[in-house]
Amino acid sequence: MNCDKCETPLPARVRADVRYACGLPSVMLINVEVQRCTNCGNEIVHIPNITGLNKAIAEAVASQEDRLCGAEIRFLRKYLGWSGADAARILGSRAETLSRWENDRLPIPTPTERLLRVLAMSNRPVEFYEDMLGELGRERRHEGLKATLRDSVWMARRSHGADAAAA
Repeated sequence: MNCDKCETPLPARVRADVRYACGLPSVMLINVEVQRCTNCGNEIVHIPNITGLNKAIAEAVASQEDRLCGAEIRFLRKYLGWSGADAARILGSRAETLSRWENDRLPIPTPTERLLRVLAMSNRPVEFYEDMLGELGRERRHEGLKATLRDSVWMARRSHGADAAAA
């Protein structure tokens, strides 16, 4: 394998602890394989299962007891695959407000922070949340739900009109 900057053949891999550039100030990868170019000093870090690594970091950030700082809010947003505009819409704020949270100029409201943590921990596809949380529908009065067991699977649906009165 050659260096991607100067094309010099790279030496054998060695194990080392390296800082992980993920936008968080102090994430260290312990005992990972690294190759350092002897000509230009370029360092290539070999990270197996990077998706699993980012998931582990997101879970650690989302489950901490301390309030989220701006860099952590940004990391979770990017982990979820959201642009700033998408995240603002999903979290029920404006893009400018999200930017202020991510730059530590404004504290994120506690309910919004909790929602972000839950979304990061559940790791569901972005599309699901955009559909569910992006735009809330009109206000209406409670109509009730009906749940039916079919083949050992519960199905729930809204009750309407006479169904609601019977429920």
